[in-house]
Amino acid sequence: MKYAKKLLRRTPPARSHLDIDPSILPYKPDYPGQLSDYLHQIREAIRLNKHHDHRRNLFLNYLRQAYGVEAHEVEIEQKVKVANVQGFIDALFKYLIFEFKIDLERERPAALLELSKYLQAQKEPAEYLALVTDGLKFELFQIDGDSLSAISTFSLDESDPLASYRALDNLVFASKKVTPRSIDITTRFGSYSAIFRKSHSLLKRLLNRVRNHGTVKVKIGEWNSLLARVYGEPLGDEDLFLKHTYLAVFSRLLVMNALFGNRRRTKAVYKGILDGTFFAKNNLPNLAEPDFFSWALKTEIEDDFIGYLASIDAYFTPYKLDTIGEDLLKEIYQELVSCVTNVLTYN
Repeated sequence: MKYAKKLLRRTPPARSHLDIDPSILPYKPDYPGQLSDYLHQIREAIRLNKHHDHRRNLFLNYLRQAYGVEAHEVEIEQKVKVANVQGFIDALFKYLIFEFKIDLERERPAALLELSKYLQAQKEPAEYLALVTDGLKFELFQIDGDSLSAISTFSLDESDPLASYRALDNLVFASKKVTPRSIDITTRFGSYSAIFRKSHSLLKRLLNRVRNHGTVKVKIGEWNSLLARVYGEPLGDEDLFLKHTYLAVFSRLLVMNALFGNRRRTKAVYKGILDGTFFAKNNLPNLAEPDFFSWALKTEIEDDFIGYLASIDAYFTPYKLDTIGEDLLKEIYQELVSCVTNVLTYN
């Protein structure tokens, strides 16, 4: 219960993305030059109306130089078939589909139809993300049910190499291990991130499967009662409950990775993170009790929820978390639950 109450506290105002120590950067010193070279080449390709294959080759070379993504890691022209319709994915890197277009504005409708087809052809469509791009502008999508859902848009800009680097690093996760700052955590895991959007969709589907389960109803009811005591009225809704669930999962996994990064991951370990037994065994009493957000335990979705924990845990791989020098949670709390925290007093 103590841990659950921490999720309802107000955090200090989040720092601006411009408030960053320029001496600590996630990329190598030659990255700004690589970015500038790529942008010069891709703008020239756009000016000359070069074919999308040419733009793809320029971009893949940029991925190799900037992020270490080698050519053999990217599958080119993967054939897909949905019903009686066939097509070819321009480029596929792990779970990320790239679709290159010559004229993004004119070709967007066709691109979205193709992306929908390519995503639906995958064994687990919800696990994939798709980028449609002309090489300079990027639009990110995912499958939400049977339809395509827009996540974010971004462009590369040599005047802001940090934002340009993070925009794609947030997707390919190709960085070497670095000690993160709160801005890194917010960029990768916050409400505008692909991870959060995928998580929210998955958690909503899981909750829909067990929303009438007795223990789930009790936990949601207790959580709303706590909100009512904090605010004087029951302000909680399902969307906020899922955000709190995501934060609880994220926070517990962050602690595990920071203190026990080399610990072997098993189903029992992930279950122990949810019910608190993992932390009790490791003398962390503040996390040793189950809270509202362990609602999936002892239901038919328990294994699926544990699989979800494992997938989020994998996203911590790029980070070195044993030398953290600041509070990594305050900004992501502020961003994800601002609809609640702006009426609380921070202490």
